[in-house]
Amino acid sequence: MAEYQTLKLNSDFRRAYGRGKSAAGPALVTYALRTGKGSVRVGITTGKKLGNAVTRNRIRRCMREDV
Repeated sequence: MAEYQTLKLNSDFRRAYGRGKSAAGPALVTYALRTGKGSVRVGITTGKKLGNAVTRNRIRRCMREDV
């Protein structure tokens, strides 16, 4: 499996919106952006329907753990 890094900055997410790939589900959206070095940058966003910030951050941590 390819090495990956997480997207953290707003500018990184905006770049992924324009040039990357996305996959949407009912609870979250995942963005992926290839780098020139052969690695992949991955970002996960969750909506407010899932709960408060603590709950959303826990969901994102669990998703990154599985990757």
